[in-house]
Amino acid sequence: MTVSFVEAVSRGLIERDTGCYVNNATGERVLAPDAIRRGLIKAVLVADPTSLSNIDASNRLVVERIQRVRSNVLRNLKTIAAFKQRAANNDN
Repeated sequence: MTVSFVEAVSRGLIERDTGCYVNNATGERVLAPDAIRRGLIKAVLVADPTSLSNIDASNRLVVERIQRVRSNVLRNLKTIAAFKQRAANNDN
């Protein structure tokens, strides 16, 4: 079944505060970028954010949250890579 973004939020399939996808059968919470990659959420890449001006404000908020989540994930991955590099250097 396909539901609109607004309906997904109202049904609790997408958390309004975090933008996470919530599997209503298992309760699993998935970050939006991962949910998109796994095909749980269909999304359209927007090259020009100014084109979002005609879209409902709640959609822009989710885009901003997704960008914030993405930044956090990338920062954490960089931290993990730094720890791995340090551990590799200490082994030598």
